[in-house]
Amino acid sequence: MTLGEYVSKFAKVVKKLRETKTQRAVGVVNDVLAQVKRRIQTTGVNFEGNQYKGYSKIYKIERKDDGYQVRYFDMTRTGRLWNSINPVVERDGRFNTIAVLKARDKNNDEKLRGNLAIRPNILRPSKTELAFAVKVWRDRALKQLNEIR
Repeated sequence: MTLGEYVSKFAKVVKKLRETKTQRAVGVVNDVLAQVKRRIQTTGVNFEGNQYKGYSKIYKIERKDDGYQVRYFDMTRTGRLWNSINPVVERDGRFNTIAVLKARDKNNDEKLRGNLAIRPNILRPSKTELAFAVKVWRDRALKQLNEIR
């Protein structure tokens, strides 16, 4: 391949990366959400590795009677709250995209806000979770660039 052909192919890949930046940003947020959800549901710890405040005494009894685990806060009962949380693009600029996590309906938004009032930063990723998501994002982009042949 000549230098001109390489430059042309490189430019096409860069153009494609720019055109898909919004979808890729949403993908990163989804990757982070999956990690945060797994951490909370399986361990009940926050982004700093500390245990979240447990359920209230009354709610704990109710959960136990209904057959749900009560050893730690997992923000899971039916799963509808977690399933309703999705990335929403707040700003899509020329060079950057800002996507945030939000519940898609009023009922689950109220549940999420209630949890946030008791446990701030509940959807915040740990440094490790965020670094992993950024690495995956970077590796995906580099893979496309490295496939130029």
